[in-house]
Amino acid sequence: MTPCEVSYIADESGHEFLFRPQQARSALHDRFVLPDPGIMSEIRLLARSGSARFVVTSNPSSLGHEILPHLPLLLLDPSWRSIYINADEDRSPAYDAGIRWELHIKREEGDHLEWSLEPLHS
Repeated sequence: MTPCEVSYIADESGHEFLFRPQQARSALHDRFVLPDPGIMSEIRLLARSGSARFVVTSNPSSLGHEILPHLPLLLLDPSWRSIYINADEDRSPAYDAGIRWELHIKREEGDHLEWSLEPLHS
């Protein structure tokens, strides 16, 4: 038996059930340590406001390749299905495009992740 979250969606065109296995999310939480609650709240607030566009950096750079595909599931409400991530290291084009936040993820000793969220400067 696999634990799952079930959502029921109905409108004038019909109805559907949406099943989301929770095992994948749990395995990700075991693999990656989440940011502290303050950073999580800030990211979710930005997402709800519609301005959740980030430059994402990591140290080492290989951590970025490992964690980027999982950021929507790790950081946002499960209803979010996609996220646009700009990982370009040149800040000016990102700033000119309206991106105002930098999310930095650093792997410390013992695979502990250190997260920071800072305003992006041009």
